[in-house]
Amino acid sequence: MHWTHQISSTIWDSCHRRSILTGQDLDGVLPASLAKLPYLKQVNLLRNDLSGSIPREWASTKLEYLVLRSCNITGKIPEYISTMTNLTVLDLSFNRLEGTIPNFANIMQLSTM
Repeated sequence: MHWTHQISSTIWDSCHRRSILTGQDLDGVLPASLAKLPYLKQVNLLRNDLSGSIPREWASTKLEYLVLRSCNITGKIPEYISTMTNLTVLDLSFNRLEGTIPNFANIMQLSTM
């Protein structure tokens, strides 16, 4: 596989439970295809150069740990992220997000935000 520092479907398709790709200088958009990985529980993309917003399809995942800190993602924190009821850790800090923070009251086990 030729690596171009972009998140490709090959990377996501090879993940099983956890994807830790911190500080890899990855660029590109956050892939909606992550939702096709039913056993994926943790995603850590800390310190990458990503663009766009969090895909709506991610709301259907069973993610427990989602770290997108310092990734240059933009837009509003989507309301649908508050439906990810398995989240225990959510870190969206140091991005270019705007608007109001959704109500996370439905996520009882969310301990870190």
